[in-house]
Parts: sequence; structure tokens; C-alpha cells
Amino acid sequence: MIGSTFSSPSYAAVVHSTYVISPMLVNEASFNYNGDRIAVLPIGLASTPSDFVFNRYFSGPNADNRIPSILLVGSTGARYSAGVTPWKNSANSYQVRDDVSWTRGRHQFRTCASWLLFRKVQDWFQATQGGFVFTGLFTGNDFADYLLGYTTCYNEAAIQAIGHWNSVSPAAYFQDNWRAANRLTLNLGLRWDGIPHTNEANKEMSNFYANLYNPAAAAQLSSDYLTILPTSPGLGTGPNPILEGTPLYVNGVGICGTHGLPAGCVNGAWLNFGPRLGFAYSLTLSGKTVLRGGYGIMYERLQGNDAYNMAGNAPFSAGVNFHLVSLSNPSTSIPIGSTIQASIPVSGLVGMERNDYAAPRSSQFSLAFNRLSEKQCCQ
Repeated sequence: MIGSTFSSPSYAAVVHSTYVISPMLVNEASFNYNGDRIAVLPIGLASTPSDFVFNRYFSGPNADNRIPSILLVGSTGARYSAGVTPWKNSANSYQVRDDVSWTRGRHQFRTCASWLLFRKVQDWFQATQGGFVFTGLFTGNDFADYLLGYTTCYNEAAIQAIGHWNSVSPAAYFQDNWRAANRLTLNLGLRWDGIPHTNEANKEMSNFYANLYNPAAAAQLSSDYLTILPTSPGLGTGPNPILEGTPLYVNGVGICGTHGLPAGCVNGAWLNFGPRLGFAYSLTLSGKTVLRGGYGIMYERLQGNDAYNMAGNAPFSAGVNFHLVSLSNPSTSIPIGSTIQASIPVSGLVGMERNDYAAPRSSQFSLAFNRLSEKQCCQ
């Protein structure tokens, strides 16, 4: 039996002050904090027994000595997996802002500037214990394949490290609530949001850039297409000692925040201007019937999951995905009955397009017709 526990306590604090400079001029300043902690911990039979021996492809430590995942895909459909547990993260958000309200004649002006820092320390989503998939390819039954130790595919990550992710969000707005006429009020405003992309504080994030790729250094694959030959061009090394001596294919891969590349791997979205337009018009002199409407453009940042999923990219980590290998030794190919040559693993690469990463935007509008009853008017 295997499972997991999930805990996520959260915290929040606000410091707010209001200063009445004059009856027509008011300043409000505030500091806001919120954060949470997440811990996903395995329970049951997750750690390997003392006499358990398993031939991992990579030589580094297996987080918490987890037992490899077993997935039966077929008539049985059973699953045993600790996933990436134990897995933890902590998130903290800090914001300072200042609002000013000024009333002059028929105008009520409001303006604000704010700065927000979001910091997250989070484990990578990397299954270093390895995982076997049995589909019944050999015998017609997934469980029979498992008993024989004949797996359809095997995957393993080299490293489950910790990422330190930061994002900064400056913003400002100006709005004028203008009593244009006795029966007409206009709301005229403009908001600006600066949204540079989430970045890794220690520059441990990489991305693929087409301009860095050299076609003459295309990868040379082994005959089984599972690994890259050690004589292939385009090879490099990783900074993690677990990968020491393991060449990695890095043709076209750039480390974000170095050599002129953006810290967040993509160009930041800075020119985000959102108008805020509204009106309220009294259709009658009594003010009982009012037509209201508004329109605005809103921007939002991606929370960061797109960047977090890039944590396992080369050269900071590596992974293997082997087919038709043995359960007792995933480096042994069943069709050829010998060990897969120890060359460079073909790793996946999560990437983002540097020049095409605009901030998410939504347009919202409203139109309402309000009628006050006699009872409401008298209250």
C-alpha cells in the first residue's frame, strides 16, 4: 500500500495607514503579505527495504530511496508509484502600494503605484526513482509481462533538486471620476502592468533558442535511437556533480540570464496598458432610472508553472526513456539481450518562445439598467 499526505498552511498580514492631508486630499499606504507552505509526503511502502537492490541508470542519490514506479497498462490496470514525493515548496508574496485620492470641483482623481515580489522555493518535478510501464506487449497480458520482467518502457530522471523562483510585478493606474453633467458621470482611467517573466534566482534554468542551434552539430544517434553517440558534435557538460562525466547534448540550449539572454528565458511583457472606461447616466430627472456601462482591459501574469517545468532541462538535469528493457536492469535491452551502450541519454527539453510570450489579456464590459422603487428612494 502506498499513498501520500498533503498539507498546505497559509499566512497573511496587512499593514495599512490612511493620512488625511486635507478634506479634498487623502493618501493611503499599505504593505501586504501572503504565503503558503506545501508538503506532499509519502506514506506506506515507499522507501526501499535495506536488502533492495536496483540498477538505476544514473549514479546520483535517489530521493528518500524510493521504490521504482510500476504501471500496468492493460487488462490489469494496476499502479504503484510514490510520484515525486517527498515534495515541498514555500511561496511568499510581498507588496507595497500607495494610493492618492484628490477631489477638485466635478473631478475625483485617484492614482496608485505598487510593487509586488513573489518568491517561491520549490522542489523539481523529477521522478528520480525511475518508472516501468508494462502493456502486455510480450505476452498479451500486462501482469504476465511484469512477472517476466519484460517492460515496454522505462523512464528515469537524474536529479530532483530545488528551484528558487522570483517574479516582480510593478503596476500603476490613474482614474478620473468626472461629473460631466448633473445626470452624467464618466469614469476615465488607465492602468499599466509590468510583467517580466518568472526567473530562477541562481540562473539554473535553460531554454532552446533557434539562433543558438547549429545544424552542422546535429545529434548523432545510436542504432537503437535511445542514446546519442559520445562522438556526436554539440555536446557539453552539466554543473551538477551527479552528472559529472556525463556529456549532454546542448546544441541550441542557452542558460537564461547569461550571455545576453533574458533572466526569465523570454522577453518580459512591459507594455501592458489597460483602459478603464465607464459611465452612469440618469434617464430621468428624479434619478430613479439609471443606465450604467463600462469597459476595461485586464492583464495577468502566468503563475509560474511554465517556468517550474523547465527545471529539469539540460544541462542542469537529464533523463532517459528506454523501450523494451529488463525490470532487473533497465539498461539491458530485451531484443538484443545486452546492455544499452553507456552514451548520452536523449533527454526531453521544455521550451518557451522568446519573442512570442505576451502577457495573458482579457477584455471585460458591462451594461446595466437600474430602476429604484419608491420604497428604496425613501430609505
